[in-house]
Amino acid sequence: MLKGFHTRLLTLVAVVVLVVPGCARTFVPSEGEGPQLHPEIPQPLSLSPVDWQVYDVDGRVVIGATKGEFSSHMENMNELLRFIRELRQSLCYYRQDLGEDFCKEEK
Repeated sequence: MLKGFHTRLLTLVAVVVLVVPGCARTFVPSEGEGPQLHPEIPQPLSLSPVDWQVYDVDGRVVIGATKGEFSSHMENMNELLRFIRELRQSLCYYRQDLGEDFCKEEK
């Protein structure tokens, strides 16, 4: 009976000696390590078609659109600007250590 107790006690001590120090260690990442954070991908472009009209006015070619079509065109331009701005932010995130003027203008 005593021999079984000593075996269990020795096993318990061995487990405690091997497991507890492993749990007590803390991971301190060195500089440059750690989780890599990535900026979000910009939402895809959502452009509306615009029906441009071509007119001949006094021998000159004039391109025009109705008020509604021109409004759609302006919404498309705003959507393009948003997309470019978000792409620029992503690009500057990865190039921030370079200190480029291109990225300083954004802030």
